[in-house]
Amino acid sequence: MEAFIAPPEKIPFYLKIGIWISRKITGRDLLPARLLAWYPKIAVGSGILEALIAHIGTPVSPSAC
Repeated sequence: MEAFIAPPEKIPFYLKIGIWISRKITGRDLLPARLLAWYPKIAVGSGILEALIAHIGTPVSPSAC
């Protein structure tokens, strides 16, 4: 069983691009993308944190979190 959360009516263009990319890669809309569409600032912050953590060799200091 999959949870359904409808995205908000207005989604910023930069989030639409991210949702489109995740749909192309996975073949379906992912729940985290639909949740983050409700809070665009949190989506950007989450993306930046993911990019920092995914970049090998770049330590993330505890003060950055």
